[in-house]
Amino acid sequence: MLNRNGTPPAPQASSGAGVLPPARTEFLPDLPTDSWQAFLYQLSRQQLLVAPIVRWIYTGLWALAVLWPLFDLPGRWWGSAIALAVTFALWLVIRRARRQSFVRFTAAPLPAVSPARLPPTYKAPVYVTGWLSVQAKVRQFASVPGFYRTFATREHALLCQARLRRFWGLATWPSEEEGLWYGFFDAGQIDQVSAGMLTFGRQSLPALAIHYRPAASTDGKDGRYPTRATLYLAFPAETERSRVLADLMVERANVHQGE
Repeated sequence: MLNRNGTPPAPQASSGAGVLPPARTEFLPDLPTDSWQAFLYQLSRQQLLVAPIVRWIYTGLWALAVLWPLFDLPGRWWGSAIALAVTFALWLVIRRARRQSFVRFTAAPLPAVSPARLPPTYKAPVYVTGWLSVQAKVRQFASVPGFYRTFATREHALLCQARLRRFWGLATWPSEEEGLWYGFFDAGQIDQVSAGMLTFGRQSLPALAIHYRPAASTDGKDGRYPTRATLYLAFPAETERSRVLADLMVERANVHQGE
């Protein structure tokens, strides 16, 4: 069932980007799995029984490599070598896709915007790619629907929702990962903000790449925040990207004025 944020809609507020619409309370729909990057992402996340699909594929290929020569099948050692080669190639492709967070970001010049604070009640709908956490769990997600908002303290927050999804009619999203996930950062943690287009599946959306230093930095192993990371925020409309960029530029403008 679709989770809803119980906060009632806020009244319209003005900002440097013009009059803001009421804050949304419903998450964007999940993006379809219609490209090789999205397909690899699902292979690595969707689970069949107790393991991701890709692990079952690796197991099957390894078993094929061992059993092919034992049963003296046609080609014998050639068949075993091909199975091992396919296993290694698939591992390399998924490893590279994971390092790119299973998305493609094409950088472009930053749009010209005037720094403007977003009201704390305003929530900009986004698709978030990067490291998110809840309680003691930390996971890397790709294009999960969420909201961007900035509290009165000027801490930026991402509230995201991982929904139950089925794959091939059998595999499902890990049950322990369903629900709400969060990301937090402030101006002091941001190293750079880049603009561009983010592609996941066949959709390319206006996006921002936030290169930052997570507060809970570790050695970067699976399930832990790396020392430096990138959050990709993809927006359903250019106007939303401009509003969020204007909000992120507030502290940077203050720094330049101080210099």
